[in-house]
Amino acid sequence: AAANIATAGWLSGYSSSSSSSSGQQQQQLSDHAQLSPIVLHSWMVELSQPGRLQQLQADDLAAVTAAVAVLQLRIPAGWLDGLVAALQQRLIQCCPAALACLSCSLPLLLPRGGSLRLWRQLGAIVQQQGVHLSASQLCEVLTVVQAADLAVPTLWLKQAMTKIQGSLLKLNLPQSSRALAASVALGYNPPKPWLDTYMQRFRSGLSELNPEGLVDVLRALSTAGVLPSHDWLTDFEKDVGRRFGFIGPVELSSTAFLFANLAHIPSDTWRQRFMSEALKFRVYYTGNEVTQVVWSGVRMGCKPDEQWLEGYVQQMHEQLKNLQAYQIAFTFAALQKLGASFEPAMIDDVLDAYALRLHEAQPSDTALVLVTVARLKHVTSYK
Repeated sequence: AAANIATAGWLSGYSSSSSSSSGQQQQQLSDHAQLSPIVLHSWMVELSQPGRLQQLQADDLAAVTAAVAVLQLRIPAGWLDGLVAALQQRLIQCCPAALACLSCSLPLLLPRGGSLRLWRQLGAIVQQQGVHLSASQLCEVLTVVQAADLAVPTLWLKQAMTKIQGSLLKLNLPQSSRALAASVALGYNPPKPWLDTYMQRFRSGLSELNPEGLVDVLRALSTAGVLPSHDWLTDFEKDVGRRFGFIGPVELSSTAFLFANLAHIPSDTWRQRFMSEALKFRVYYTGNEVTQVVWSGVRMGCKPDEQWLEGYVQQMHEQLKNLQAYQIAFTFAALQKLGASFEPAMIDDVLDAYALRLHEAQPSDTALVLVTVARLKHVTSYK
């Protein structure tokens, strides 16, 4: 039962750059909870035996922590103390994926205990063992520290970021980006040499970041006062322009999304080539990527032709089931602003899909949908 619930696949596959897949995996865990409550209760009783958590290996401990958090199992008295004690023994042995898993699950668990003492213990463990962790482990531990708002001294943050700097060009971009965002959020802005090295990695691996990760990085860079300059963006635009025809769909959409967020308007030639490449890659874009492309097109001042608009209206329609509420609102509004026309039946399909997600929508998203319907002069049965 423990092997099925604390799935190794969730642990090894965890990545902040794949929020949709982690959501599906959490749903799979929830399905287990609905199907086997007796087994889950027995499993929790077993894990509550004195010293049982300390017997688990590091990655198994992280998986168990995630399962208990996501399934919202009833935690017996003293179980959290045993978890913190086990982490003290095993933290240094956790792989980066396990630490990333802990960064998501611990904030869900520890508030239930209502004890500041446990957070202080965890903060002390991080400080004591931080010097023994690798650069990739530290990237994830910083996320734990930031998510839990653990009290660590600035000197510890400086030492951690210095160690990460030595491996910046070897780490994957989401890892180093999480470290940057966490460090800035905790009040420590990395020095210029750190940021210069990071920007080298950022430039070559931009497509590794998902939209949320990119926004977090730009927010951190803005807070640190080191957003990419106009010259940097212009040079990057020329570099991408030279490689049109050889870059893939993810790099194309990520580059456009970067320019859109930083209000960088590429040349007419670049934008025309972007639209041509985006049309070619249309069938490869699913869910969030469709939103990225059309929203970026608006922000960059693109003027697509009828073929492009019809293609992306159709792609949005096919991907409605994969879009969140805000993505439906932004994609629908962006396409209308670019000049797309919609059949009445298709507008109703958009409204149907949005209505199913209304519980997760922000008021501004709903307002955007309604304004777009009004601009399209669509008469709907929705009240």
